[in-house]
This record gives sequence, structure tokens and C-alpha cells, in this order.
Amino acid sequence: MSLLTYEGNKLFIDGKEFYLASGSMHYFRYQPGGWRHRLKLMKAFGLTAVQTYVPWNLHEPEKGQYNFSGRLDLKAFLQMCQEEGLYVMLRPAPYICSECDLGGLPYWLLEKDVCLRTMDEPYIRHYTEYFKRLCQEFVPMLSTNGGPIIAVALENEYGSFAMDLEYIRYCEKIHRENGIDVPLYTAGGDCMYMQVYGGFPEIWSAMDVGGNIPGAIQNMRKFQQGFPDYVAEYWGGRAQQWGGYFLRKPPEEVAETYRQALEAGAYVNFYMFCGGTNYGFFSGSMIGTFRADPPGSKPRYVPYGTSYDVDAPVDEMGRPTKKYFLCREVLAKYRGMDVKDLPPVPADMPVQIPGEIVWQESRRLFAPETLDYLTEKKVKAGNVRPMESLNQDYGWILYSTTLLRTDPEEQFMLLIDGLHDRADIYMDGVYKGTYYRDRAYEPIPFKITKETMRLDILVENMGRICFGYQLEQDYKGILNPVRIKRGVAFVTNWEIRSLPMRDPVLNQLMQNTPADCAPGVGPRFFTGSFKGTPGQDAVIDYRVDGKSNLQKGFIRVNGFNLGRYWCIGPQDTLYIPGDIMKEENTIEVFELYSDGQWPTPQFCPEVKLDSLKENVECIMDDNIFYA
Repeated sequence: MSLLTYEGNKLFIDGKEFYLASGSMHYFRYQPGGWRHRLKLMKAFGLTAVQTYVPWNLHEPEKGQYNFSGRLDLKAFLQMCQEEGLYVMLRPAPYICSECDLGGLPYWLLEKDVCLRTMDEPYIRHYTEYFKRLCQEFVPMLSTNGGPIIAVALENEYGSFAMDLEYIRYCEKIHRENGIDVPLYTAGGDCMYMQVYGGFPEIWSAMDVGGNIPGAIQNMRKFQQGFPDYVAEYWGGRAQQWGGYFLRKPPEEVAETYRQALEAGAYVNFYMFCGGTNYGFFSGSMIGTFRADPPGSKPRYVPYGTSYDVDAPVDEMGRPTKKYFLCREVLAKYRGMDVKDLPPVPADMPVQIPGEIVWQESRRLFAPETLDYLTEKKVKAGNVRPMESLNQDYGWILYSTTLLRTDPEEQFMLLIDGLHDRADIYMDGVYKGTYYRDRAYEPIPFKITKETMRLDILVENMGRICFGYQLEQDYKGILNPVRIKRGVAFVTNWEIRSLPMRDPVLNQLMQNTPADCAPGVGPRFFTGSFKGTPGQDAVIDYRVDGKSNLQKGFIRVNGFNLGRYWCIGPQDTLYIPGDIMKEENTIEVFELYSDGQWPTPQFCPEVKLDSLKENVECIMDDNIFYA
């Protein structure tokens, strides 16, 4: 049994002084085969602890359905941390932000009359049930039970969301009732408002900051004294947005800020220490301006990228960067050590260039057999409905209706309000253009020249908001009535199809639907194969210096969804973890804007995340809004 205690600004474990130097590594952003290498890099840096979030939305994707296997095996990750001699600062939800969908909350919480992260009864009931189940995984791994977890966080950055302190007290209560007997802490901004509404003076409060840590410490001490100064998140880099310049922090600047923080007496946690990947549809979004936006830019919907490299000391591929080595020297010098006395830095993991992709089959999304097979739920409705009403988490939703001819010479305009997030418009199966959430656009004009015309609106969920009050109501699909610019009437009589693109369904698509290689543009699945080396990482370049014909979609290898791609950058690649590689591999591409030709991606030796020099807010052509 071990117990973390503190006296003034000093930490102790079992009465012996303990120095807390930590870094964030999220087990769910890697395959298990990549865990140990990154933990060894943390140990070689001089860290003594790992900090990790726990994503509710991955562990309970549907109400009452739990997943703690594979890359979600929290217990196995904690055991590996202990094997590598690293303690753990655990941040177990319910909300984690982390630039992921709905901040880590499961989509199914977006029920009618449920107020997230408050004492609202339905929310509390769901949270309590989940947390009790989650504790079965990590409570045996508390230091008081012989495990590596020395402290556990209450909620996360609550002062940036709401002000229900009774709820924070409730979080404390169920932590203790479920056997958590190690110290608790909260984490949030260093200003008084965020601290007052984020925790209590008698509970250890930590800071999440990007710079001027000595100033943040002074601000914190106005709220709380008698506890160690802990920076739970030092942002030495930040997440990438689609269409946004990857604004990296110079390594020298990060190292100097780190030095100042240590000399000010703070225990510092790098957020992130190890970059990772938002596999599948895990990435979220925000409403606001991005760091690289020019002055005066208006707040807007900003979706985050698939890569979660975040300019961390250890990059997405598990390689130490210049930032790693400079900050390693800072920590060693502060602690009176020589870097030569630290464990050796592990060699980089090998990266392979697999064999050429051989494409074999393709299927149009709108082919009747394909569409029917992928439709998880189909409803008839008078008005449009959001994804959540169909119990849908991610992917696409298709709205279809029939318009009748009136005056064949009359021109109409299609108007979509409350779009979340991106809609491709088809008239009688012909692509007419794209609308994108909160971007200015010219409504698509059309005439109804035939007796009837089919209108299809294919809407993509590009990631739920992960921070701030807006996450409370970020439903996906079309939220308000669709209109054609003609008086006050709205379009009715919809057929609505749920297309979540879940892996189990996609895994069987080839076996259960006929190939459809007829020429034609539009959304299409491509299936191919390639040879590789089992266990070795790889990288696929879907832009190939701007010459690839892939524009937007996702890629799967051996049934594993690598994540979204989008040709607007700044990332041009998807990282393939070695765990999923085999000698004979399958690859599947879902491309929204296929030109009917086979895809032309290529394998390359490293990730490419810096294709933009400024933020993109432009029009790709007359109708496709690029960002």
C-alpha cells in the first residue's frame, strides 16, 4: 500500500519525498503495441508519472454496452505503466474535452430535457451507473491497493462550463463511495472565476495553462493555499483543425517556459507529452476562432483533425522531437541530474513502405443494395430530424423527398437552416453543391422541369463540440425545417436514413452487396489489397503532393478505421499503427466526391501535418465550400 500526501508544496509517498514530473498519454489514441515504447520515452525523459483521460463515449458507446478491450483496456495500460516504473494521475471523466467528440461524453446523453454535467436527474443517473462500472476497472489499480494510481481528478475544467457546485460535491461523493481513497484534485483555468466554479479551496486545485506559469501560480494562490502547485496541463502545443495552419510552438520557447515553471516551484504535466491519433470519428470541434486566424476573425465552427500530434515532445509516430530533448535537459538540470544518468532514449520504431495497392472493387453509396445494407435505421417523417433521434452516433444521415412540378420555368432556391455540419445536395441523383455549417453561401438554384424530382441531402457529422456551453445542444444533421425559397412553406414528407458507417457493418459490405464498378461520380466505396510486414507502422499519403484524387472521406485498413481525411490540410497523411498490419492487407476508402477512377494514395515514410501556411477560408469551386 502506498499513499500520496502533501505538506506545503512538497509531495510524499509513504513518507518519502516524491517529485511529480508527468506527461499526458492517452491509451485510447494508440494501439496497445505502441504503449510500451511511448512509456519508455517518458521514463527516459525523467518523468515519474503518466496522466491520462478516460473517454466515456468510447467505453460506453451505447447505453449499458461497455468496452474495455484492445486499445480501451484501461487496466492493461495501468499495469504497463506500473511495469515501467511510472505512477499515474488519472482523470476518469465524465467530461474530458481533449478535442474529441462531445468532450468524451456519449452522444446518447443528448436526450430531451437532459442537462449535461449538472445535478439534472437523468444525467446523474447515467453518470452514476457508468462511473460505478468504470471503477471496477481502475479502483484495484489505486496505489492504496498496490497499483500505480496516486491521485484521481474530479470532473474537468468545470469552471469553463457551468456553476453547479452541488454537482462537483456529488462527483466527490461517488468517488469516495466507490472506494477511491487516494487524493482527489480538480483541473481548470487559473483565473478566480474558473477556480471558484471549478472546485473548492479544500480540494487540491491544479491549473491548465499555456504560458506564464509563475503568474498562473500567483493567481491560483488567491483561491487556494496549502497545496502543491500543479500544472495539470502545460500546453506546449495544441490540436490541429481542418483547414487551419498548424501553428507550432518553437521548442526553445517551450523549454524556457518549462524552466520558469520548475523554478517557480510548480510540478508540471505536459499536455500532451505523446501525440496520438483520433481514430475513426473520435475527433470533435469547437465554436470560436483558431490560434492562427488573422485578427478580427469571426467565431465559427472549427472541426479538429484526425491527427492528434499536437506538436508534442513525442510525435504521432512515437518519435522524440527537438522539444523532447531540450525539455529533458531542463528537467535534469533542475533536479541536479545529468541526462547521461537517465535511462537511454529508445530507438525509433521502424516504419515500413508496404507494397503497391491493388484496387479490386467499388460500390456507389447510392446503389440500392449498398444503401439498403448500410442503412441502420429508416424512418418516414413529416419534418427533418437529427441523428440522435435515430440513435445514431457518427457518420452520415440521408434526407430524401420528392418535389412536384409546378411552373417549370420558376426557379427555386434551396435553404437549409440549422445545418450540423456539412450537406451534399443531389437532384435526381446529380450532385449540385455543398452547404457547410455557419459559412456564407449562395443558395443552390434549381427548376422542377419534370413531373417529380427527387431531392437527397447527405449530411455529415464532422465532430460534436467539445468545449463550452455549446456542447449542451450540438445535435447532428438538420435541426430546422428545410425550405425552398418560395413564401413561408417548408419541405415535408422525408425519408430519413441513418448511415453511421459502423465497422461491423462495413466489414461485411463486400460479402453482402454486389460490386458496382460502373463509371460515375459521387460517394463511393473502394476496396483493395496490399502486402506488408506485420507489426510495423506505416503511413498513407492521400494527397501525394496535391495529385491524388481523394478529397474527403475516411480510410480503413484490415477493418480498422484510421480516421477522416480531407484534402484541405494541414494533414496530408493517416498514420497506420503496426498492430493492425498483416502480410496480406485490405484497404477500404470511402470517398464523397469520387470521379469514378481508382484512388491514387501512396505510402510514405512519415506523417505530413504542415501543408498549409495560413488558414483556409476559401471556395473550392462555385458550390463546394472548402472550409
